[in-house]
Amino acid sequence: MNRSLFTQLKKHPAIPMAIAAVFHAFMSVLRYFFDQAYMLPVGYALTSAAIIITAFLLVRYRPALHLRPGHFLTLFLMLGFIVSCAVATSISKMDMFHQNRLYLYDTFMTLMFFYPLGHCVGRLKRHFHLRVFLHIVLTAWSLFMLFVVIRIFQVRPIPVPLGGYIYMNNDLHSLCLNCNPNTTGLIQMIFFLLALFLAVWDKYPPLRFLCLCMALVNYAALVLSDSRTSITASVLGVSLMTFVVLLTIRPSLPLRYRLLYSAVGAAIAVVLCLLMRNAISYLYEVLVRIPNTSPIAAADSLMRAAAGDMRGRTSALVGDVRGSFRSALPPEQAFVLSGQASTLNGSLDILLNRLLTGRLTIWTAAFKTMTSSPRNLLAGVTPAGVRAAIYEQTAGRFNMYTHNQFLEIGVSLGLPCLIAFFASLVLDIIYAVRLFRLGTARRTALLVPMLAAVLILANMTEATLLFYQFPSAYLFFFLSGWLGEKWIYEQKRLRRLQEKAAEQPQ
Repeated sequence: MNRSLFTQLKKHPAIPMAIAAVFHAFMSVLRYFFDQAYMLPVGYALTSAAIIITAFLLVRYRPALHLRPGHFLTLFLMLGFIVSCAVATSISKMDMFHQNRLYLYDTFMTLMFFYPLGHCVGRLKRHFHLRVFLHIVLTAWSLFMLFVVIRIFQVRPIPVPLGGYIYMNNDLHSLCLNCNPNTTGLIQMIFFLLALFLAVWDKYPPLRFLCLCMALVNYAALVLSDSRTSITASVLGVSLMTFVVLLTIRPSLPLRYRLLYSAVGAAIAVVLCLLMRNAISYLYEVLVRIPNTSPIAAADSLMRAAAGDMRGRTSALVGDVRGSFRSALPPEQAFVLSGQASTLNGSLDILLNRLLTGRLTIWTAAFKTMTSSPRNLLAGVTPAGVRAAIYEQTAGRFNMYTHNQFLEIGVSLGLPCLIAFFASLVLDIIYAVRLFRLGTARRTALLVPMLAAVLILANMTEATLLFYQFPSAYLFFFLSGWLGEKWIYEQKRLRRLQEKAAEQPQ
């Protein structure tokens, strides 16, 4: 037993890192249900043990290290965070390392654990254990969400040990997993897309059917969250995945025909997703909301549901968000924006700002913050200082984050780190193009850049890929690392196939 364990550790020295990373990923979701103060010491202990054991294995057995450009870019981001905290401490005379301690820990796990693990997995020939792990996690979460959806339709909130409830918010009419509805939508988007990814990855029809059922359950919860960003990104993800799958089914056909029926299939997938969204929303209106509202409000809700205008059920578009709900959320969860009247000139700007629920004003304030001084431009204000900077730039009207991943990194860490992050995205695009140009890459390998692209697009109006303990950050950088190694593996595999074909007698 011990020999087998040491053999596996010698062969795969990243196993301790994987254990610590998995625990950290679970903690990012479970913190909404359990007190994180009791879980953090366990996470710190696992992280410290993983670093020590991995360092010992690297020194003792000297395995081959494969350093790629992305490793240096992620290291630059981590060092930029430390420099930003040091500069902020020197200027403010406050311990900004302490103020950013949770953000530093989460960023360290994201860049120094999940990204290298993506590279390690990308080099593996087989991914059996990863598929088994995903099946277990997705099955457990889907059963839990099935229970949640049933209780929601029964109008029975679910209390959680941390305090609070899993319930449908009365003001927003959105599912809340004891957190903001947008956070709920983000979590459900990840599980929904992973279930579809696993359905493509699996080879056995029963397992594929199980994955599709899990995807349907998580999509139902996603629709109930009524998060426009997550729903839009999910539908886009379904269309991209459908396009890639259809494109690779019959490679013998001419490319123009494959592109045509793949585009038609992707469009059909979008229509089906929208129809299911309206069907789920209509069922909730008819079975839950209407029986619990006045006759006039019930008739209005029924008409809106029949028309598919789910956003019309609330006035969130123009910012009618109850202050009591917002004040009850922790600062890092305050992602619901109140679309207050814009100070921008021009009716088009005002309309766009309302459509984006105030984000245009916040983005303007974020850009002004980033360029307001050489210090902000080069070192940022640290993640802990973003809210105060936005609050100051908007004269006290907005006390929240930038709601754009690029601006979030620019304001937090400065322009050099923003350039490094952008360079990492350019690398991912280059790797994705090379994968597609190989022509022999496996279907799942081609789906990886699609998932990464969906996460990036979802964060054009959010900022969940760094700093703040969101599972989307871990998935994105894991996929980025996987992509950075997968194209090299597929290239080597193609070369071996060509050499084997050349050796065979004609």
